[in-house]
Amino acid sequence: MNSDPQRAWDVAYEWKIVTLLSLGFGLVGVDRFMIMPLFPVLMADLRLDYQDLGHITGRSPSRGVCRPCSREGLPTGSATGKS
Repeated sequence: MNSDPQRAWDVAYEWKIVTLLSLGFGLVGVDRFMIMPLFPVLMADLRLDYQDLGHITGRSPSRGVCRPCSREGLPTGSATGKS
């Protein structure tokens, strides 16, 4: 084993990982902010009204955050032994 902890630390690898994570989170942010200007085109093509756009706008930020909380991710009553 290497007893020197500074030798095992790879700074180049750390910078690569931080850069990749920053790009990933940045792309998610761009995706969420770029859908708003496309709403007039979406309204015409999909025959949506303003209420539908409000539902899309309110739901899109929670889409990625609440994915584990969806019905598929929750245990059912049969799994706990209760009906």
